[in-house]
Amino acid sequence: MQNLKKVGLISLGCPKARVDSEFFLGKLMDAGYEITTPEDADIVIINTCAFIKPAEDESAEEIKAWLKAKSAGRVQKVGVVGCLVERWRSRLLRRFPDLDFVLGTDEFDLIDTAIAQNIKQIRNTPPQSVPSPKFLPRFLTTFPFAYVKIAEGCNRRCAFCTIPSIRGKHRFRPIEDILDEVASLATIGVKEIILVSQDLTLYPKLYQLIQELESVDVQWIRLLYLHPKGVNKKLVDAMASNPKIVPYVELPIQHISDRILKLMGRAGGEKAVKKAVELLKTRIPEIFIRTEIIVGYPTETDSEFQELLDYIEEVGFERIGVFKFWSEKGTRASKIEPKIPQDLIDERFDVANTVASIIMEKAQLSLLHRPIQTIVDFKFEDAIYGRTIYDAPEIDFKVIFKNFRKVKLGQILTLKPSSLDQLDLVV
Repeated sequence: MQNLKKVGLISLGCPKARVDSEFFLGKLMDAGYEITTPEDADIVIINTCAFIKPAEDESAEEIKAWLKAKSAGRVQKVGVVGCLVERWRSRLLRRFPDLDFVLGTDEFDLIDTAIAQNIKQIRNTPPQSVPSPKFLPRFLTTFPFAYVKIAEGCNRRCAFCTIPSIRGKHRFRPIEDILDEVASLATIGVKEIILVSQDLTLYPKLYQLIQELESVDVQWIRLLYLHPKGVNKKLVDAMASNPKIVPYVELPIQHISDRILKLMGRAGGEKAVKKAVELLKTRIPEIFIRTEIIVGYPTETDSEFQELLDYIEEVGFERIGVFKFWSEKGTRASKIEPKIPQDLIDERFDVANTVASIIMEKAQLSLLHRPIQTIVDFKFEDAIYGRTIYDAPEIDFKVIFKNFRKVKLGQILTLKPSSLDQLDLVV
């Protein structure tokens, strides 16, 4: 067991978890471990998600599969880290006693010790540390882009959300620390920096960070997750004034009915949503806004659901994610009655997705035959894929390179898409 040095990672969930994964892989690499695919590894680490029930189920299925591989002798150790541990550590250990080690979201600096000593201790205090990359290197898995986590935890109290109970209260990194990390990533050729946290607008003086990032040698800077309540003129002016900030933002509205938004605990309600959208569209006319909505929230009426559909169509959000309401244990939303029947939630989900697809197709058609900045993201088998400046990785649309074969990973080109392949652009 002492000679086990090949580690494979399965990273589930959000970009924040991906950052965590890259930092503890960096620490392991620094400690002499070889990073490889899970299939070729001696030790498999599963970084889990527990935001909603389907994410928990996905994590559990992955754990079961790799414990089965362990019992068959294909791997020697299986460990679980991240949000599922933070939320259900005692239950997790009872359900999967054959796990070799577990670590919560605030314990990644112990990863090498956990592997060596099979650590499973139960911590009863919420996460408190400030996220910082300075204590270890980073094993980047996303080149030519990189996620940069500027804060951890959340002070918002959305009624449906489990994140504050999993990740703890909001803690933020100093601007200098973030600038140092971005500069370090620039030196290895990273072309796009994507700022992430549970809510970027909770960061004190986010506008100042955006201003200071202009001096760093990267080409694109993207902002993921702005709460509508936190969007103000000073922030939007900073975005508009920095030429490296791409004309794209993620602004989850969740709903537009003021009554539902209040039940959701969404600060600012309908007024904040409409104000944020108007400010962004007015100050940055070319911006593409990605939003997310929840359908089937408890007590949502047919007319409130229609109001939501009408609003996303009126605004014409260029990127839309539709989610079903999940009643998560321990949340205030789980106690709201009456619940919407599951078959009606499913029906509203299908309808909303159809409407969203029509809206997004219109946005995609508007990009055809226009010069659009495009980054070359990855190659898979014989195909080359990229993204426009209007698309975030992993959640938005791709550009399929059919007529440009001699391109390099990370290259940013100005291209005119000629057609659509479903909703992906073709060049």
